[in-house]
Amino acid sequence: MNLEDGLNTIERSIVLDYMKENAIPITVTVHEKDSAQVFPIVINASDVYVAGEETLRMSNTVKNLTPFVGKSVKVSFYYNHVGLYFINRLVENPYGYFIDVPKQLLRVPSRKNVKKTSMKAVISYKARGNKNISLEAFPKREYVLFAAPKWNSVEAALQSTAQELFERFAYRMEIHENDDISFLISVSRYLCQRLLTVAVEGTAEPLDIIYIDSSKVVFGCMNQIDSLKVGNEYLLSLQFPIGESPILKRTVHVEMTVAETYANAEGDIQCFLCQFNGMKREDLRFLQEKQSV
Repeated sequence: MNLEDGLNTIERSIVLDYMKENAIPITVTVHEKDSAQVFPIVINASDVYVAGEETLRMSNTVKNLTPFVGKSVKVSFYYNHVGLYFINRLVENPYGYFIDVPKQLLRVPSRKNVKKTSMKAVISYKARGNKNISLEAFPKREYVLFAAPKWNSVEAALQSTAQELFERFAYRMEIHENDDISFLISVSRYLCQRLLTVAVEGTAEPLDIIYIDSSKVVFGCMNQIDSLKVGNEYLLSLQFPIGESPILKRTVHVEMTVAETYANAEGDIQCFLCQFNGMKREDLRFLQEKQSV
């Protein structure tokens, strides 16, 4: 299969033939402005069929599909471990829910290829045999860094669940006077997401940075569960571009300790709270200045 953006006619036909003969689960997401108000859902393989030549039918017994009816939706799935998706309008009739597979069937892009960011982090450590292991991390889109997150950053449909998570995590912390636990808003928000379809099923993609200040950083992950261990120390490199130059950057090197982990109910999405250790004074001042901007 061609791994560029779109599949050609023959490749598309092969995928459709496969879907006719093999039940596969799909993820449905609203692809409109109000998408934040409709939570993505996963439909079990037993409820997905190919009707006719190029139409997906979802059983009318599937719950929670009503908010998607009449809307443009994104349908994501895996074919031979490769993430694919298409976008079209979902309709309903007495026989179930239907969506035509358009001519444009696309490959889920790799985050490494599409990520454009103002900073980058590299986590490194030595594994067995003295082998150096490195994990990349990038800021998660629409998450606040270097500032206290607000509750209005959490989608309205998720606020009740996020509030329950926030209270549970805050209860188990040893909170001292003047401690700022607002980072837990971002943690709770992150854990309310659905597991996303990635470019290649089972591959390790970069971690998400969902919060950072001058004393700590919080990473999130959906496909590298337990990649960091509580109590372990890691080397962290924070790289910030200087101006518009693609080459010049300011790099902060610091050790960090994983202080806590947080997970959703299913255990397939996780966050790591990491505390900085022994940061150089000039690096500390640099991060503090970013907090005050």
